[in-house]
Amino acid sequence: MQVQELWDRAVFALGTSKVFETRMAGLDTRLMVLGYIGAAVPALVGAMVLSFGAKSLEIPGVLLIVGLLGVGQFAISLWSTFARWPERLSYATESMMENAQLANEFERAAKLIGNGQAYTDLAALVAKDDARQGQDQKRPLSEPEKRFAMRSALLQFRRPCVECSETPTVIDPSDCAVCGNFQLPKWSKGWAIGA
Repeated sequence: MQVQELWDRAVFALGTSKVFETRMAGLDTRLMVLGYIGAAVPALVGAMVLSFGAKSLEIPGVLLIVGLLGVGQFAISLWSTFARWPERLSYATESMMENAQLANEFERAAKLIGNGQAYTDLAALVAKDDARQGQDQKRPLSEPEKRFAMRSALLQFRRPCVECSETPTVIDPSDCAVCGNFQLPKWSKGWAIGA
């Protein structure tokens, strides 16, 4: 296997890891908010009753508001079940971690082989990467996610884009059709080399 192919696999694996990290962060936040609302709504009612008594004049108004919040929370909880948010979060976490490990191993292999040294078990690494790619293809990346993945990996590995020849120094997207034209995830603002 050529050194360039090892770098290509490292870039692909790291980019995929970054996309699943983004998906994971979004799902984790949604599930955390949903869980908080599910616990906060009944706690609010209990606190109001304990503070002001069950026959307080404020309780019917609070119950109306809390009831509406509860209906909304129930609807979103039902949607999260049908949309399989917990399953998708688990998958995104697994894929992020495994792809990051693969990227590290391919980077290590590329550096060793590039320096004329041997890398043991390259066939096993390639087989593991092929299996991971096969699994990830069941949850395909959108075109903007692919461009975000490419820019993220090029930034991390300090490698030039094959299309625009730019070596990114910040995650902010360019106009390039390969490593640009995507919307930044909220958590990535200000992400740059050395940041």
